[in-house]
Amino acid sequence: MAAMNVNDFVSTASFPWAFRLAYVGNMFREPLLKVVEERWRLSRPEWTVLLCVMIREGIISKDIWELTGQPRNSISRGVISLEKRGLVRRTPSSHDKRQVALHPTAEGARVFGEIEPLFVQREGAYLSCLTGEELTQFQTILTKLSDHISSVPEPQE
Repeated sequence: MAAMNVNDFVSTASFPWAFRLAYVGNMFREPLLKVVEERWRLSRPEWTVLLCVMIREGIISKDIWELTGQPRNSISRGVISLEKRGLVRRTPSSHDKRQVALHPTAEGARVFGEIEPLFVQREGAYLSCLTGEELTQFQTILTKLSDHISSVPEPQE
């Protein structure tokens, strides 16, 4: 039996764009997260924290859960676990002493350096079907959508 084509599947859905975006994100991320968990024993929240700390040293936990949409308590547990494992360290924030800034340790940077190429390689493989012009358009569209998200109201219960 042939695998179901996601585009055929969502052709009659009432929200096909959201489904496709989730599909692409899930198909990119989930296999990598499985490898990260099995090989480096990092949970999703731990990897999220390490990734964010490596992108922006000194980031605070609040910024991580706001940027990723992951639950606050999951990010908090991720920070605690990474600190216990010696992959991140906490310092008082230079902007607000009530906040704690997160920094990678040398070991955290080393672990990240082992994992990062897997994500870079997979991203390259995913985007290889796009021409240079399409890639530029795609980046423009993603930036526009990302910038717009904060103005969309949260759903009501």
